[in-house]
Amino acid sequence: MPFLSWDESSSLLGIGPLQDKCFPGTGEKARVSVGEGCERKALRGCEDLLALFEFAYAECSFRELYCRQALADEALRFPDRSGFRLNGVYNVACDTEGQSIQADFFFRHSPGQKLER
Repeated sequence: MPFLSWDESSSLLGIGPLQDKCFPGTGEKARVSVGEGCERKALRGCEDLLALFEFAYAECSFRELYCRQALADEALRFPDRSGFRLNGVYNVACDTEGQSIQADFFFRHSPGQKLER
């Protein structure tokens, strides 16, 4: 797992060239071997539990910042299959040309979907 220069930035995936270009100073400063998966595997592994939650909040990228990361279009399909709907998009980060790079996505469990408690 890479440890980045900026504490608020992390991923189990390797850093792609766009990460350092769009967010200077966030480069890798150390690496520790972690035998676990990443967010995509974690979400798939707990898919049955998602019905227990009313809200979900996820940072998603529109362009690859980390090697083999799930991009926003894939991430946006996952909550829909689990009974969530997009409720808001916040903190959009853009590159120097004004292109959206990543954002925070707020999901709420669909009103018609029964929450299991």
